[in-house]
Amino acid sequence: MNAQVLYTTITGNNAAIAQMIVAALEARQVKTMLQQLEFVTAAQIDPQTTDLVIVIAYTFDPVQVPDGVVDFYDDLPHQDWSNMIVGAAGSGDLFYGADFAVTVDQFERQLQRTGATVGAPNVKIHLYPDAVAQQQLEQFVETLVQAVKK
Repeated sequence: MNAQVLYTTITGNNAAIAQMIVAALEARQVKTMLQQLEFVTAAQIDPQTTDLVIVIAYTFDPVQVPDGVVDFYDDLPHQDWSNMIVGAAGSGDLFYGADFAVTVDQFERQLQRTGATVGAPNVKIHLYPDAVAQQQLEQFVETLVQAVKK
């Protein structure tokens, strides 16, 4: 099983989330590639060799995705990932109420437009991931891996 974990961060919170996800995947013997989302194009993800894609994004503006990842986001509907499982996660600040981590929801919807199957409910972490968040991420990864195995 091959996975790609793609993240964007400005505070380091999502980098920590990405590292926890990678560790959980590798503990399940999943070959994992970790990359910053700003340096990847959607077309570079090969659906023939990738079983699972996880996108980890932060919310800066509830109306649009972060500037550095707009091209990736906009290109997703033009991909055919119908044989892949996808998931979305990210950090946010509960201070923003209804706008808490909305970019995670936006990416989940956009990932679905590739034809991929969302393998687990998205995960939104308040700021830096703590022990509770780590448990949520472990469950997220376990659910995604099981979805790939089906």
